Amino acid sequence: MWIEAKNRSGRYGSLFIFNFGSVYSDYAPYINHLEELASGIMIKECAESFRELIRKMRSRCDDKYAHDTVMLSTFLYADEMAELATHMSYLLQDVVPE
Repeated sequence: MWIEAKNRSGRYGSLFIFNFGSVYSDYAPYINHLEELASGIMIKECAESFRELIRKMRSRCDDKYAHDTVMLSTFLYADEMAELATHMSYLLQDVVPE
């Protein structure tokens, strides 16, 4: 999985496209991992916000941006990606380096 930013033609902001090479070895594990992270968020409003982003990613998943090694993709708008990055920043605070 990798993420690329694409300018939206004629519109303000970018799309952040999450590219997946496989449903079973790429997309499903990624989304499932996000769901697991959501279950560990202790603040209810934050957990709900994070789950809403996951729901959007699930509902937008298709092969519209498929090419070469990309089988399917999903996307977030710039404001949604900023929200996801904010959640991830807080979640990283719980990671203890080995």
